[in-house]
Amino acid sequence: MDCPASAPRNPMSLSMPPDWALISQLHSVSDGVSIGCLDGRPTSNWQLDGISRPGFGIAIVLEGAGAMALDGGPPLNIEAGTAILYSTAQPIRGWDDFRGGHATRIVDIRFTPEGLASLCGHRPPELTGKLLRDCSVPCQNAYLGSLPASREMKRLAADILRHPPTSAAGLSSLLFLQAKAMESLALALRHLDTRRREPALPAPFDRTRVQHAYEYIQRNYEQGLTVKVLSEQVGISEKRLQAGFAALYGQSVHSCLRQTRMETAASLLERGWGVTEVADAVGFASLSHFIKAFKQHWGATPKAWIRTAGPGLSQPGL
Repeated sequence: MDCPASAPRNPMSLSMPPDWALISQLHSVSDGVSIGCLDGRPTSNWQLDGISRPGFGIAIVLEGAGAMALDGGPPLNIEAGTAILYSTAQPIRGWDDFRGGHATRIVDIRFTPEGLASLCGHRPPELTGKLLRDCSVPCQNAYLGSLPASREMKRLAADILRHPPTSAAGLSSLLFLQAKAMESLALALRHLDTRRREPALPAPFDRTRVQHAYEYIQRNYEQGLTVKVLSEQVGISEKRLQAGFAALYGQSVHSCLRQTRMETAASLLERGWGVTEVADAVGFASLSHFIKAFKQHWGATPKAWIRTAGPGLSQPGL
């Protein structure tokens, strides 16, 4: 899969390391619409550069690490839990640096201007001023940045990775991918529209500390974190921390912690971990409380989630 900053191309035609090629898939959805997937744990790093063509894309990063940039713009970190949005009106060179040694789960959905127009009759959405981390080059009509991926975005990406289309499925696979491409576009547009209506972002001082608190949750979700603990950790008042989370991420500190735990739990279950192991790993002392919280979040018990995750997984009991 080519990187979000570069042009849609067949990933197998690139100088891709073998371990990355093994975890890469590219699906042609329709003329001008494609979905690329990375799902695995490569050991090597993968650096590439290329010249983008006009288009719009959404890369949902469930797991992964690295950086990317457009020529003339600052680097954008590739981070778990983010949605990377990019839009170019003319060719522009960019580079990408994917890091090995990490679990990598990324779904990259791309639309050419023609593909976008045929799909929904729209031009690429306006990104100016709507990206939390903005690494754009406006003078070249090239935009690249990220937002926290919404719960729905993450679920969409997980659905695609959990149920990869096969040639044997034929029309059903094609319809599945078309529906996911449309849904991703609707979610991105709604996400951008929501940010336009939200109150102004916190001051830079607060914004940095709120982002540090968010990153602290991603690294320490198994601990007994509270708003008080986080506010002391990053040096900001509880009130400003809560307000910052609402403005930057559209959720409370508690909701962010719960979402991180549940998404990590789902990922571990898909890798074959036992339910009791997962409950402990994401910070639940009570197995029954974990099962209840998981079902409330995902609409299925952990055992049901394992059954739908694919035949290659072990299905341990409680």
